[in-house]
Amino acid sequence: MPDHPSPAAEHSPRLSVGIDVSTLESNDHDGAAVRPPNSRRWTDEELATLRRLAWGMTAAQIGVLLGRTALAVRTKAAHERLRLKQEKRSQDGP
Repeated sequence: MPDHPSPAAEHSPRLSVGIDVSTLESNDHDGAAVRPPNSRRWTDEELATLRRLAWGMTAAQIGVLLGRTALAVRTKAAHERLRLKQEKRSQDGP
C-alpha cells in the first residue's frame, strides 16, 4: 500500500457542486441531522396539508401549493410514511 495520500485526499473537502462538507462534519449538532442552510422546518399546517393532499396529488403539485420543491415533498412524505400520487411518465423514449 503506498505511503502517499490519494489525489482526492489532497483536495479541500468540497463536493462537485461546491458545498463545503467540512461544515457537515461538525459535532456541534449532537448527532442530529444537519439541515442545509437554506432549508426551513415544516409547519404543522404544511404537514396537515401534505397529509390531506398526498393521496390525490403529485409531489410537484403539492410543492407548488406549499412553496416547496417536489424533492422536499417526496422526502417529507416518505418520512411521514405517506403515499403520493405517481407522476405520469412520458411515453417519449430516447
